[in-house]
Amino acid sequence: MSRARIIIAMLIALLLLAGAAAAGAEVYVNKEKPEDWEERPILRITALSFTQNDAFVLECGGHVMILDGGSVLRARDLKYYLQKNGLGHVDIIFNSHPHDDHIEAVYSAIRSDVLTADVFVSPFPADYKVTDDLQRKMVKLLEEKGIPFRQMLPGEELTLGDAWMELYRAEKGDANAMSGVLRIHFGDATILMTGDISGEAQKNILAQVGAEKLKSDILKCPHHGVKRMVPAFLEAVDPQFAIITSRKD
Repeated sequence: MSRARIIIAMLIALLLLAGAAAAGAEVYVNKEKPEDWEERPILRITALSFTQNDAFVLECGGHVMILDGGSVLRARDLKYYLQKNGLGHVDIIFNSHPHDDHIEAVYSAIRSDVLTADVFVSPFPADYKVTDDLQRKMVKLLEEKGIPFRQMLPGEELTLGDAWMELYRAEKGDANAMSGVLRIHFGDATILMTGDISGEAQKNILAQVGAEKLKSDILKCPHHGVKRMVPAFLEAVDPQFAIITSRKD
C-alpha cells in the first residue's frame, strides 16, 4: 500500500505523514496537505501526553494496538482516554519492557476490566524477573482475565490492518537496554519506536541490523529523550520528525 497517510495526534501538534509510490514518505508539519489526502488510507498514532511515560495508541483499518501505557500515576488518565474513545477491547497490547512507566497503567486498566485484548505481546519471557516483579504480575493477571500472552522474538513481525512491524532487540543488558524496538511500516512510511534502549543497545542494534533497516521517517527517541543518542544510530535513523516523551527541560 504505497498511497498511505499517517496521523500522529499529540497535545500540541498534529503530524501528517504520507507515503508516495516512488519518492518515499514525506512528513507534513504545519504545511498544506495533498489534494487527495482524504482519499488515502490511514495509520493513526496517538501519543498520550503523560510526561516521562510512554503511552501510544495505534489505529489502522479498524484494528487497534496499545504500545506501552504509562505508570500507575497515569492509570486514571489512560482509563479515561480508553472509555472516552470506545477502546475497551483492542487487538494487541505491546509492552516494550516491564518498567512502571511503560506498563502499570495498562495493568490497572486490565485489572479493573476497562481494557481487554486479543493478545498481550512482550519481547521478554513470561517469567522475566524485573523490579517490582511487574512482568510476572502482568502475566498472572492476563491468565486470570483470559488474555493470551505471547513472547515476540527479534525478526518476528506483527500486523495491524495494513500496517506491519518488525522487532529489533539488543542481545544483552537490563530491561531498558533490551526494550523491544518496533519498526512500523505503512506504505512507504516508517516509524521507529525505541522504548528505553541505552547507548550500548543502540550500538548493538545498529551492528545487528545495519543502518538501512533503521532508516525511518519518524523516531520516538529512546528513554523519553533524557539522554543523548549515539550519533551513528541517529544518523542511521535520519528522521524527519522526532517524538520526545518528556518536558522541554
